[in-house]
Amino acid sequence: MKRKHKLLILLAVIIIATLYIFFIEPSLTIAVNRIKINRFNSSDTLKIIQISDLHIDYYYFFHDNILSRVLMEHPDIVIFTGDALTRSSSFGALAEFFSRLSNIAPVYAIYGNWDYYDKEKIDSVYKVCHVNIIEAEQFRLKKKNKTIAFTSLPMYESPGQYYFDKGEYNIFLTHVPANIYKFSSFIDNADLILAGHTHGGQINLPFLTRFMLQSHFSKESFIKGMYNEGNYDIYVNSGIGSWFNARLFCPPEITVFEID
Repeated sequence: MKRKHKLLILLAVIIIATLYIFFIEPSLTIAVNRIKINRFNSSDTLKIIQISDLHIDYYYFFHDNILSRVLMEHPDIVIFTGDALTRSSSFGALAEFFSRLSNIAPVYAIYGNWDYYDKEKIDSVYKVCHVNIIEAEQFRLKKKNKTIAFTSLPMYESPGQYYFDKGEYNIFLTHVPANIYKFSSFIDNADLILAGHTHGGQINLPFLTRFMLQSHFSKESFIKGMYNEGNYDIYVNSGIGSWFNARLFCPPEITVFEID
C-alpha cells in the first residue's frame, strides 16, 4: 500500500509540474519588471515599455492579458525588440496584436532573426498597424526638459548615419545581445542597451540554462536581466513568446523603464 501511495504522489507531482511548465507559467503569468533611471533629475517621468520575442502562432487570451498590463502602465512609448514571427504566424494574429498595442501608445520595432523568415509579412503588418520600423535608424523622443535618443543596431544591414549627444540619454536597441560587439566603434555612446532573443532560457535552471544557451548562441554572455559593461548597461528581456510553449522560473516579461 505504501508503494502505491508513493506512486500516486509521484504521478500527482508530475501532472502538476507538467501543467505548470506547459500551461500556467507560459500562459497565465506575466512578470512586470521595473527599472528606474535617474538621469535628468526631473519630477516628470518618461515611461518606456519594452516587450520582445512575441513568436505568435495564433491570438488567444494570453495576448489580451499582455495588452491589458501594458495599458495599465500608461507608457509614453512601447519598444518591441524583435521576433514577432513563428513559421506559422498568421497575418490576422499579428495584426490583431500590433493594432491593439499601437492603440495604447506609439510602437517602435526592430527586426529579430525570425522576422527575416517572412519580412514581407511583418512589414505589411507593421504598415497596417502603424508600427514604426527603426532598423538601422535613430529617432528622438522629447518630453519637457529631457531627450531620449534611440539608436537601432541592425541585424544584417549596415548602420545608418548616427549622431550622438552626451546631453541626451542614449538607448541602443538590438535583438541579439552579442550584436553589440559588431558596433565597437560607437557602442560606448550608449547609456542603456535593450535586447531580447534569449527568452531568458525559458527553463531557468542554475548553471544548466546558462550552459545550454551559451552552447546554442555561440557563447552568448547575456542571458536575462541587467548587466553593466562599464560605460553602459545592457538589459535582456525574457520575451513574451517562446520557441516551444514551456517556461519554468522564467515567466513572460514586460519591462517598464521610468526615466526621471
